[in-house]
Amino acid sequence: MPTAKPRQRAPQKRAEETKEAILNAGVELFSTQGFEGVSVRAIEEASQTKRGLVAYHFDSKEVLWKAVAKRIFENLPGLPPAAEAALQGLSKEAQIRAHMTAFIQHSAAHPEISRLIIQEGKAQTWRLEYLVENCVRPRVRWMEKLMGTLDAHTMYIFIGAATLVFDVEAECESLFGFNPREEAFVNAHANKVCDLLLNGLLKGGLN
Repeated sequence: MPTAKPRQRAPQKRAEETKEAILNAGVELFSTQGFEGVSVRAIEEASQTKRGLVAYHFDSKEVLWKAVAKRIFENLPGLPPAAEAALQGLSKEAQIRAHMTAFIQHSAAHPEISRLIIQEGKAQTWRLEYLVENCVRPRVRWMEKLMGTLDAHTMYIFIGAATLVFDVEAECESLFGFNPREEAFVNAHANKVCDLLLNGLLKGGLN
């Protein structure tokens, strides 16, 4: 006799798909409109799910926001181990350039990272505290492994130069007639940002 297990998979799969749709909608809405600017109903509508399913899957808007933040920052930029090993014989400048390029390429592919930080970096809230401790500070440590101790000037010059054009991609498209997330522009942008920042770092002496 056939077992009931195959028939039980369908509801489970639908639940997983619903949860994923809610998370994806949360990523888009929280990163562009902020926590206070997004209602639970707006998330349900954007994810094309029924009323009550956000609460069912995530308990509350706050829990969903944390799940979104975890999703956004779960893959902080970096190089795969094989590429990391290949850099060991190169100069410090070449290693930094490779990591900076990886960061910029990641930022172009995932502009929601910087957008969420911009949304939440405007006021002291539990969300900013969560982001700083769980997301931003680890990224700063990652940068300091490359460049030594960072001051606020160096950090924000690099982050701003690396990410702003992807945060405001619609503005760039209106001004210059192309989407800055196109591969050719991303690679050219990475080269320019690396040249700009490394020039300053080299003058100051790399740690």
